[in-house]
Amino acid sequence: MPPYSGHGFPGTPAGGAVMMRGNRKRRARKSWSMAIKPLLRRVLPLSLLTIVIAGGAVLANGHMRITDWEIEAPDEIKPEIEAHLQSWLKVNNDLWHSQPVFLRRMLLEDFPDLADANVQRSLHGHVRIAARIRRPIVIWQHASELWLVDETGVPYRRLHKGEWPDLPLVRMDREELQGALGLLASMQQVSPDRLPRLSEVHDGGHYWKLILSHGEAWLLPKQKAAQSMPRLVRILKQPQWRHRHFRVDARDAHRWYLRTAKHEGVI
Repeated sequence: MPPYSGHGFPGTPAGGAVMMRGNRKRRARKSWSMAIKPLLRRVLPLSLLTIVIAGGAVLANGHMRITDWEIEAPDEIKPEIEAHLQSWLKVNNDLWHSQPVFLRRMLLEDFPDLADANVQRSLHGHVRIAARIRRPIVIWQHASELWLVDETGVPYRRLHKGEWPDLPLVRMDREELQGALGLLASMQQVSPDRLPRLSEVHDGGHYWKLILSHGEAWLLPKQKAAQSMPRLVRILKQPQWRHRHFRVDARDAHRWYLRTAKHEGVI
């Protein structure tokens, strides 16, 4: 009787093919398992750690809310800061936004009159804010806009409607502001009594025009303003000039012109 040649028996070619396919599948499963195990050993601890941290943050979020605050600031701005902080915390009182760095950024962005803000908070939800305001030196006119300028020469905000502080008005491009502030510093040093009388400073190109009260006006060369102003003040302190007000043109290095309502002289 001839040998049986049906499918699936080990002694036949078909049976051998079935066994080979089975072996390949087992080897493939084993290779995949060996490849995935190291990955799982690395990923699972990180995933568990992430879940623990996220859960802890969610639980801590409720305990890290700001519950009360203390604000040190000048009286003219303190109520506004407190009202703004209270409104802001209604939306942003969480673990992330209640951090001092975010509170400080919010205050400086929303209150341009602040020069700086020191923010400290405790674990019990208490926040302490010490705010320092800018000191405006001049009003800068740029086109049709009026800006307050601080002692560093930075225009930090536009004037509000109806606001007009008792400060000199400067009319010039922004790049000339530092020079104008230097001119005011020189006047403060050599003639502090005249600085409160200074009304305007204009950029005349190669010279400064200073307009003071009582009709006084000084024209000083830009390049030598630091030397011209002390000399001019010394002249105006002399007895024959002391009690009068003059319009002075000191642009010429060799000859200065002084005029009053009734007199005109050459120095």
